[in-house]
Amino acid sequence: MLPGDPLNTGHWTDFPMVSVSDEELFITVNLLYNDSSWVTGFNQSLIWQIDKELGYQGLSLATQLHSNIFYNGSPIRNLCPVKGSSGTYGPGAWFVSNRNFSLGNDSIFLLHVSDTMGSPTQQVTIQVLNSPEQYHMPLDVVQLGSVDKLIVNDARIMGAFMHNDNIQFVLTSLDTSSGYDVIYHGKIEQVSSAPTISVNKFSIPAMDVAYPNIAYAGTSVSDERAVISLLFTSASLYPGSAATVWDGSSFSTHTLLRQGFSACNMFIGDERWGDYTGCQTKYNQPGNVWTNGSYTVTNGTTRTWIGEFTVNTAAGINDFENQNSALVYPNPMVDFTTVKFNNPTPGRITARIYDNAGKMVHQLFFGSVIGGENEISFKTEVLTAGLYFVVIADVDGKEIAKEKLVKR
Repeated sequence: MLPGDPLNTGHWTDFPMVSVSDEELFITVNLLYNDSSWVTGFNQSLIWQIDKELGYQGLSLATQLHSNIFYNGSPIRNLCPVKGSSGTYGPGAWFVSNRNFSLGNDSIFLLHVSDTMGSPTQQVTIQVLNSPEQYHMPLDVVQLGSVDKLIVNDARIMGAFMHNDNIQFVLTSLDTSSGYDVIYHGKIEQVSSAPTISVNKFSIPAMDVAYPNIAYAGTSVSDERAVISLLFTSASLYPGSAATVWDGSSFSTHTLLRQGFSACNMFIGDERWGDYTGCQTKYNQPGNVWTNGSYTVTNGTTRTWIGEFTVNTAAGINDFENQNSALVYPNPMVDFTTVKFNNPTPGRITARIYDNAGKMVHQLFFGSVIGGENEISFKTEVLTAGLYFVVIADVDGKEIAKEKLVKR
């Protein structure tokens, strides 16, 4: 257990982020003042450096604390640890940060702890790099079915990894030309010698995307592909989570991880969104990445959904989550159809139809069903010709069955 006020200055700890090197564990945290918000009560960011071997032996952990990480007299905020790509790296660790509350800025901080804890050669160095494209403080975003906006917080760097002496990182930024929030994807090349930055942006037309994370998804030394997890919302779509692949030169179209079932409605006024996503390479299965992201359930609260993704050179990104199928007949539909599905236990369910863009267009049923086989029959006159999906879920939003529908 690490102390929340390690400098004995009357602060408390918030926002931990983690990376693992060959020898050690690194945890970055923010120190905040009591009785202040996380925005205005910031004191400084810290780095905990922890020896792994002692933990493996079941002994008390040895730690080293790095504090007073300042540039030009101001603390660098929200230090994001840089993970390894296909495994760990070391000794030491890299970290990235930026000016996350700036309306527009090009500064990227690159920090390096050069060696293991207590090493006489250990140094903590800070470089400031200038990005060729500014990032901007994102705007809070709209959602379907509510006047309450979803809070996007700021433009902090939320995920990063290193591969071939290059760091890829992601953050949320306002795109000033479109007015939508987008994913700002940066690449720092030649990190250990002469670092330079290039930038690309991921967006979905007429939608806001936010809270990205990133993990390595390549399968060879020369392969720099990455999976980027993210949250999405729009005026015609409930909040959900998705992912995209960066192949080294462009982004794939996004793949849905989990679609929301209602507007987020947990507080009075603007809503604290599901906030953060997770994205982590499965080191013993090259090319596989586990992600997590939030989505809204039928009562307006948020839940977390976990999925496994892999990169396929021919088809982009494939969702490995096993979906239970429903039997739809006839399909394609004309005037009338029946959906047959297996419900694991008795309880209340929802059955909804979504169009190919993920927008809910019709609610078929909301109520109690038996455990085992169930059927829902309905007239299809409410649907225009096209491709749809029927999604059956329990009251917590857990998916029971999903199937494509074609309306002639």
